[in-house]
Amino acid sequence: MSKKVKRSSGEKKESNGFIMFASANRGLVLLVVMVLATVGWATLSSRPVLPILSTPLPTGTPPTMPANAPARDYIYAGSSLISTVDPFREPPNDLAVWRPSDGTWYILNSQQQAVYYPWGISTDIPAPGDFDGDGKTDFCVFRASNGTWYIVYSSNGSIQYASYGMSDDKPVPADFDGDGRSDVALWRPSNQTWYINRSSDGGNTEVQFGASGDAPTPADFDGDGKTDVAIWRDSTHSFWVSRSSDGQPTSFSIGATGDQPVVGDYS
Repeated sequence: MSKKVKRSSGEKKESNGFIMFASANRGLVLLVVMVLATVGWATLSSRPVLPILSTPLPTGTPPTMPANAPARDYIYAGSSLISTVDPFREPPNDLAVWRPSDGTWYILNSQQQAVYYPWGISTDIPAPGDFDGDGKTDFCVFRASNGTWYIVYSSNGSIQYASYGMSDDKPVPADFDGDGRSDVALWRPSNQTWYINRSSDGGNTEVQFGASGDAPTPADFDGDGKTDVAIWRDSTHSFWVSRSSDGQPTSFSIGATGDQPVVGDYS
């Protein structure tokens, strides 16, 4: 059996629940996924980020698991480990734009399907988030003219309204209280204050953090499951973060003046 395997090469062949690929030399190589969580075997999904358990399952002795192996899928070609996949990894994010001219959301989802949804008017500010906690992003716009949030729950299609904010506020919806739902939240440039309406109990939190000219960049920088209040200061090309885990401020210098902040989990 050849061990020179590339998952993107050759032809896909299916036989008795096994998924096989033809390698460069046309020899068939059996690829299987062993799932630590179930201590079993599974065929390799046609969508690697969404492992699928299918039947009939392989028989025989599975390959030896790596020492101290974490809970993830191990993909083997014969006895050679060629890849690992997190079995609970989320699918790729959808690509989406909001078009102010017609107030429509245009989405290309992870299944390559186009979705269109009219929600908002030209002067609104898009403020999507998972406000109902179902794991899906809800359509939402903030209307600065009346300080109102207009939300469509993805779980049931119901429309929610929240009067929260002023005309110069910047919407920054995120899960600041760690309950799995996005909180209605704002950053007010005029007084550099964050206003957060907690979804967990309906209470309000006010945090003064930032300076004139800063840009809000909330994210979970300390990994405690709660979004941290944070800003990007262009004059010093630095991020300033107030950690939710201990309330301590910290700063990180990166880039140069004139750069645009693009916070994300890249590693």
